[in-house]
Amino acid sequence: MEPDDGNDGERIAHRTRVRCDERGANLVEYCLLIVLIVLACLAGVTQFGRAVPSDSFVSVNASI
Repeated sequence: MEPDDGNDGERIAHRTRVRCDERGANLVEYCLLIVLIVLACLAGVTQFGRAVPSDSFVSVNASI
């Protein structure tokens, strides 16, 4: 068992601050990840949209 040096309140406050800082960092990381995924999806849709001829939708609609 550790000796009581009277700094328990400071230790608890420090641990709380560290946890909050980690939560904030995790939030930023998840936001950046979402932004990267959205950009990749937009790039893919843009490239795919240019590759598909516009009259192909008309022929699909006519066959249905």
